[in-house]
Amino acid sequence: MDLLKPLYNILKTAGSSLGHKHSEETKEKIKAAALNRSEEALIRELLLKLNSSPEQLEHLAKLNSSPEQKARIAKLATAVVVTELVSEVSVEYESLRQAARELKPHPETLRRCIKAQKPFLDKYLITYKKG
Repeated sequence: MDLLKPLYNILKTAGSSLGHKHSEETKEKIKAAALNRSEEALIRELLLKLNSSPEQLEHLAKLNSSPEQKARIAKLATAVVVTELVSEVSVEYESLRQAARELKPHPETLRRCIKAQKPFLDKYLITYKKG
């Protein structure tokens, strides 16, 4: 491949990205994928970068906290209880995603902890709410 020097090969050495610089747009896409952010979070971040007005941001916040949205979450989501093992203080969340937003892991990580009945970070026991 190196001997042929193809016209469309953007890398200097085949199989190596040494010396290749990603564009800022590509870097943002990689960061977004790596952090597994929701589409809502990406839109909110984009609006902030575009200097959105406080009214627009307030409108987004209202959409996410509207009674209709909360009813939809309550209908579709399963509540979880997060118990801190040291203090034995429990906090109830409407959904696994809401708990994940607070604790900062990916929701699937918390789902695995629940299934394996193992504490998250050896600090929090997470269970589905009974009833």
